[in-house]
Amino acid sequence: MATSGDLPIPRNLSAVGRPLAPVLRRPAAAALARKSILGLASFALLIVLCLFDMNTVAYNLWGVNQAFSIVILVLCIVVLLLYRLTVYRDLGTAGRLYVLFFVALVAIGTPIGLSADPEGILGRSFLIRLLLASLLIVMAAAVAARSVFLAYGVRFTLGGLFLLGLVIPLGIWISSYYPEFYRVRIGESRDLSRATGTYNNPNEAGAAVCMFAAMVFAYMMSGRSKLLSTVLVVGALMISALAILLTASRGAFVVFALVSLAQVVISPGSKKLVLSLAAVAVVAGMAYAVFSYWVVREATDRSQVERFESLGRVIRGEVTDETTGGRFELAMNGIREWQKSPLLGNGLGTQRRVGAANIGPHNTYILIAGEAGIVPLALYLLMIAAIVWQGWKCPVPAIRTFAMTFGFVLALGSLTAHGVLQSREYALMMGLCFGFLSAAHELKAAERSRRPPPPFRPPVPRPLPSPPPSPSAA
Repeated sequence: MATSGDLPIPRNLSAVGRPLAPVLRRPAAAALARKSILGLASFALLIVLCLFDMNTVAYNLWGVNQAFSIVILVLCIVVLLLYRLTVYRDLGTAGRLYVLFFVALVAIGTPIGLSADPEGILGRSFLIRLLLASLLIVMAAAVAARSVFLAYGVRFTLGGLFLLGLVIPLGIWISSYYPEFYRVRIGESRDLSRATGTYNNPNEAGAAVCMFAAMVFAYMMSGRSKLLSTVLVVGALMISALAILLTASRGAFVVFALVSLAQVVISPGSKKLVLSLAAVAVVAGMAYAVFSYWVVREATDRSQVERFESLGRVIRGEVTDETTGGRFELAMNGIREWQKSPLLGNGLGTQRRVGAANIGPHNTYILIAGEAGIVPLALYLLMIAAIVWQGWKCPVPAIRTFAMTFGFVLALGSLTAHGVLQSREYALMMGLCFGFLSAAHELKAAERSRRPPPPFRPPVPRPLPSPPPSPSAA
């Protein structure tokens, strides 16, 4: 068995995409588990704290702000020390573009912002700390995802993510039945008709469900076409679709529907038909729920019905401030602020409070351009394109589905929210995506290096040309 560093490489790359087949032989995986069991436990705990936004849970229940931030920082450091991060190897092309984007955003946006508003240094330092925390989570998740994937295989890794991710829609369901339980410290002034789960607001909850969809589709591609796995996947998709309806997040509704239908192209192999039919059934069920069940609910939920009615108007081409819930005007405020300095932006933090509403543009692309100009924006777009392209070329079907689905979620989610860069959920998912793609690339390179050279064929001796006749013979 070939090796890469201290991580064994499988003899047959096709075994990686095979359902229920471990990537490595059991002794090698057990040796690595004994060597880094603390790293595996730290990685699992990091996923729980970041993916479920446990800081918000602690604040809602006990009124403690940023309760798990120090724990997340310690876990990231432990993971990086145990798995020994190598930026070039563990992050891959998309991850290196993310690091370049982060450096460009901070290096350009900070001095410009300080020169325009020297008194805003405290706010910018807090924002930089949030961005640094996201970068640390991305790196820790990438190095751990790569190592765990190579050590334990695609079924163990994606199966664990699938089981953990089920908490996302289930938490939203629980919060819809017991909304006061999740808002003990926030107060009754908040809208209780939209479920939030373990997250700060319904839109973040809807985005998390879309991220869970990437785990669901990838898990389906990692297993055999068995009845149990198919039922689990379809059931998880139905629960996720209903959870999005409980959040009444229009952006999440559109993203979930699009990435589900995109599986017709994204998911390769024999399971494409099953996934496609499941996705179409889920989308059809969502549409039926919106236009039948939601319409006959109590008058107190009429505002949520109107949200989906306005979404239908947007689909028909009525893109106005009314149909977008004020998002159109917020985006225009951000664009007008960006036009003051289109090349270098107006400084870090300037897009967080713009216009008469004094809030952000609800668009990550506009936020990046308005704060640091076109260079970070170009790097951010290149990073998303690299995720999708590397996923498309990935030889492991499950990782291809995971990367491309999350790439679409990230691209579409950046259109509807401006908190993507400091979101721990997005940071964790980006790290997982970078690590999985890096591991798949390493497996492909190892398989290519193990191919035997072409058989040696000795040269066939050519007959010597006959000498010309001598003059004496003539």
